[in-house]
Amino acid sequence: MAKSQYEGRLVVVASRHDKAAAIARPMHKLLGVQLWSPPDLDTDQFGTFSGDVPRPGTPIEMLRAKIALCRRLFPNPIMLASEGAYSQHPIFPSLGLAQEWMMWDDADNGLVLIEHKTRITPFYYATRLESSEQLAPQLERCGWPKLAVTLHAADLNVPSFKGLRATAEIEHALAHLQGLGAQQIQLATDMRAHLHPPRQRTLRHLAARLARRVRTACPQCQQLGFGARFCETGLACSDCNTPSQQLKMRGVRCEHCGYGHASWQASGYADPYYCTYCNP
Repeated sequence: MAKSQYEGRLVVVASRHDKAAAIARPMHKLLGVQLWSPPDLDTDQFGTFSGDVPRPGTPIEMLRAKIALCRRLFPNPIMLASEGAYSQHPIFPSLGLAQEWMMWDDADNGLVLIEHKTRITPFYYATRLESSEQLAPQLERCGWPKLAVTLHAADLNVPSFKGLRATAEIEHALAHLQGLGAQQIQLATDMRAHLHPPRQRTLRHLAARLARRVRTACPQCQQLGFGARFCETGLACSDCNTPSQQLKMRGVRCEHCGYGHASWQASGYADPYYCTYCNP
């Protein structure tokens, strides 16, 4: 594999939860870069998983905000940030829906790339506790004791308890919140990257995808970053030939010049079930 033009460069990771360690391997292997995170960078101001701080914007806006904050403190040309969003799956409530975004920002070359990954995960769960008796059965659904948990009083303006692992500290935290009069206590998997090995794996996969884009030049304009994914619906209906809602193709393209090509193309025709004319 040819050397990357970023070989030996420093990339500052705008994170306080040890994401640099989680993604160092693919970034070094594919780009030859060294990663570093500033100590005690306050990215919690852009939202916390525990619910203490609501996210004040979209995930993409938070990526930009983290990088802007980090660059003010450490003016390194190349920055990297990630943002995650986890929720219960809308159809399978025993599973979680994971979304991760990662941004590469090279200010010297004007190269800003964003990769996004969505997956179903069994390693996230959140629930409201109505009583202390619910604690034990719900803990296992959160992945405990392999994963840490958080307790958050949604109806009180008090700090959450995070990184809870020992039974005694979980019970103490719950009793403390109940003693304050909390009626809406949320128990959830602690999704902070340094405490969640399955999330670290997801971040590594996403980092590898991003790194491949960083080193890939567009065949037409030679700008780095080729490989933005896109898809198109409109597969023709087998009955009436009208474009349907069914997927027609997936492809990759250059966000600089617009050149792209299909990486997969459907064969045949769409089921009339997906046709808005045959099945309005």
